[in-house]
Amino acid sequence: MWGKKEDLNTLANKLSSYFDVRDLGEISDFLSICVTKRSDGSLYLDQWRYTCEILERYRMDNVNAKVSTPLPLQGKEICETEEACDETLYRGAIGSLMFLSTTTRPDISFSLCKLSQKCSNPSMTDWNNVLHLLCYIKRTGKKGLCYRKLGKQVEMYVDSDWASDPSDRKSVSGLVVLLGGGSVIWHSRKQKRVTTSTQHAEFMALKDICKESMWLRNLL
Repeated sequence: MWGKKEDLNTLANKLSSYFDVRDLGEISDFLSICVTKRSDGSLYLDQWRYTCEILERYRMDNVNAKVSTPLPLQGKEICETEEACDETLYRGAIGSLMFLSTTTRPDISFSLCKLSQKCSNPSMTDWNNVLHLLCYIKRTGKKGLCYRKLGKQVEMYVDSDWASDPSDRKSVSGLVVLLGGGSVIWHSRKQKRVTTSTQHAEFMALKDICKESMWLRNLL
């Protein structure tokens, strides 16, 4: 999967002719991502240190986290007179978690998709959902991505719900692309158009993963 050493050296030499390249040896940390090379040859990527920084920033580092899901299983109804949350505080937390979800934690992508839609005029219920997610990442903070030499082809999975948002009746698509046993592309996004059936929503999701497959094929 990683290529022969001479091929990697050739690639590095070509890159050095265009960019200022330095060989820093075996990688251990990159953009707050901790890279661990295991004895079986696999690579494990996690962001435990970055997760600790987020928890400390929002004073959740000493909370006893017992939650097992990124969001509560049953959402609470938001009444019109509910107290509003500080918008700057809410957006800051969403931004910090968004970076985590797009680098090593695909398991919180759907939750961030939902919570990020509340960045304008968030309520205290919305903020409590953010705190719930912070408890979840504290409990699962050392989870990450593992890449192995499996000799498998690219694997792709996609799904969607239908008209799940009662405010606009738009559906949500989710997809993941695996290479070497680990996720390399993933997202959970609200579809741009209102679909008229479950089948229609599934075709919209299928269109997204077809685009990802074409891009990945050109890259490989």
